[in-house]
Amino acid sequence: MHITLAIDTCLGAGSAALFADGEEVRALDELSSSKQDAPQIHAVNEMLASEGLRIDSPDEMIVTRGPGSFTGVRTGISILRGLLRARRFSYSTCTVMEALTAAVPDDFGHCRTAIYAGKREVAIQDFKREGNHFKMKGGHLLVEKDLLLRTDGQFLVLGPGLAPWAGPDGEFGGGEGIIRSDRNVARLAFRYVKSLAEEEVSQTLEPLYTRDFVAGRS
Repeated sequence: MHITLAIDTCLGAGSAALFADGEEVRALDELSSSKQDAPQIHAVNEMLASEGLRIDSPDEMIVTRGPGSFTGVRTGISILRGLLRARRFSYSTCTVMEALTAAVPDDFGHCRTAIYAGKREVAIQDFKREGNHFKMKGGHLLVEKDLLLRTDGQFLVLGPGLAPWAGPDGEFGGGEGIIRSDRNVARLAFRYVKSLAEEEVSQTLEPLYTRDFVAGRS
């Protein structure tokens, strides 16, 4: 049995998802734990233990590397780096913006992903579908939330921190073309990475902070 652990610590309280031979067996929409020190890694440990596994049991890990806050981005990467020092195993990384594209229906060719960047500002990135997945198109933008618009024929995918603004009474309205992403971004990261060809999978461990993303890094 091939065990895959996906972790996102970049957005909100973080999330995790556990897969066996590609099928989800357990997920945490928030990485909270009763233990006060490093609660996110403790939450992951508790999830694995519930399936009779340990932190070193997975055959593969998928981790988001940003954009996000300094602490959030570094947490997931630090977990991965620590485990890699103990043993070698398969791993992949992707950005939060890439992961969010996994929420878009297969019949749409363009989308824009958006995450809350604080101070009523939103970080956005445009994507174009190529084959089974989306690839980045254009640069990175930081806009005031009130100026966030979608173009015709392009889905707007809102990260978990923006989802409350997308309901019927939200500031974006609840109209067609707006997707409130799954709260579990780790699950989306798994789906995104598994849509890639082997040569397209990233293993970069370089953290991507929101300020760097806005400056044009990816």
